[in-house]
Amino acid sequence: MKKSEIKVVLTIGKTLLALASFFILMTNIVYASQFNVTITTIVASHGNKGVDRRIGGQIKELQASFRYSSYQLVNKTHKRLALNQTGNAPLPGGRVLSITPLGVAGNRAKLKLAVFKNGSSNFQTVIQLLNNGRIIVGGPQHGSGVIIFIISNSF
Repeated sequence: MKKSEIKVVLTIGKTLLALASFFILMTNIVYASQFNVTITTIVASHGNKGVDRRIGGQIKELQASFRYSSYQLVNKTHKRLALNQTGNAPLPGGRVLSITPLGVAGNRAKLKLAVFKNGSSNFQTVIQLLNNGRIIVGGPQHGSGVIIFIISNSF
């Protein structure tokens, strides 16, 4: 093959690869029209309440990341959200966690998180979370401890 023929073949190959990647991405976005999100809210402190047994098997992971003596389950919220739809979960201290699915890339959901108090946001971030994955986020201070939320999703 001549150099010019090789260049043409490589250009066609790159174009086909780009088109295939685009179609796979679009299929994932269409496929992920609904996101099942669970927010588990925990207050961790240096109190004497110990570990709430409802936290279950997640306690070892919590204790590895956060050095507190007390972990109390406050709330567990389940949301079924569409793409770009915002769902809210109550947090202690009059706060609200809002979650908005922004899209899917491969096997990861892109989620926007924001914590609001009195209507204004004091924390915002965007995370990528594997399908059927979860993340533990240390949130704002609450009393002598902190609010921790565990976010899991499936799509």
